[in-house]
Amino acid sequence: MSLFVIDNLHKAFTDAAHTRIEVLRGVSLCAEAGETVAVTGASGTGKSTLLNIIGGMETADEGKVIIDDFDVTNATAAHLAAFTRTHIGFVFQFHHLLPDLTAHENVALPCLINRITRREAFKRADEMLESVNLTTHACHLPSELSGGERGRIAVARALVMRPRLIIADEPTGNLDEHHAAGVAALLLELTRAHNAIAVIATHNPILARACDRTLRLQDGRLG
Repeated sequence: MSLFVIDNLHKAFTDAAHTRIEVLRGVSLCAEAGETVAVTGASGTGKSTLLNIIGGMETADEGKVIIDDFDVTNATAAHLAAFTRTHIGFVFQFHHLLPDLTAHENVALPCLINRITRREAFKRADEMLESVNLTTHACHLPSELSGGERGRIAVARALVMRPRLIIADEPTGNLDEHHAAGVAALLLELTRAHNAIAVIATHNPILARACDRTLRLQDGRLG
């Protein structure tokens, strides 16, 4: 069973006036496989910073992030890169689909990067496209898809490597209410079906309420 632990994370920045700004002041969290956790809070409170540290894209000043027995915060760059490619799936607000690749190719890409055979990569992509109800759009470029469809492709891509942890930063932030609801429901459904853990930064109250837990990041603390 996957286990995710954040222990006493601290992070500070220095602004242009050389003022020290403490963004995270001892953030801790535990979650188990199949659990979805929403992180809410005003813009600028550090939600994206927290997710970036969890995903190994920023370093913490103090504290640890553990996924199963892997210490994200103290891993070498090479070990961290290999781990995140295979064990963490990312969903971003603007999806970041490659414009010259089809939906099918975008979903298969993480597998190909991880040197999974082309046959297996596209087999997994087929399965994920079916799970997000976009099999008929497999050959479409991102520009030929609606915002909601691009969101569903992003979810499929995040899950195609069967990761232990999903990190989603405002996954419905640029979608209208109808498409946001669909992408949110799909993200939670597939996370639970794959027995993964999802940590989701969101301003969407409907998405937050649908998660197993909702925590608010305020004054550098999570509660």
